[in-house]
Amino acid sequence: MLRLEQDLVRQGLADEAIAKQVERYAEFLHKVRAENISRTELSFGYNHGQLEAIGQAREDGWLLGDVYKKWNTTGQTGRVCEECEAMDGEEVRENETFSAGVQAPPLHPACSCGLSYEARR
Repeated sequence: MLRLEQDLVRQGLADEAIAKQVERYAEFLHKVRAENISRTELSFGYNHGQLEAIGQAREDGWLLGDVYKKWNTTGQTGRVCEECEAMDGEEVRENETFSAGVQAPPLHPACSCGLSYEARR
């Protein structure tokens, strides 16, 4: 925001116009950040809740054998970060961590990865 303000000052805009543009930009950034936090927290809740449900189903006898989880990216070219792309398709047992050191997505803010599960006898 400081950079925007400095650019507007260099352009010779009036103080009032600068203040309005900086305020609008701040509101935009707050909205984007709130959406980013919301998406990340929802992803965390969904993926970790799913992991917990799979564990409970296995413990209750609904899933027989060993349960494996697989890391899945969205597959959208250019929208998947290098860290997640490297883990796409990685498989570990249900209670193990992935190579990035997490049990389940999200790996980072705005991560849109998910898990799939397979019970093997």
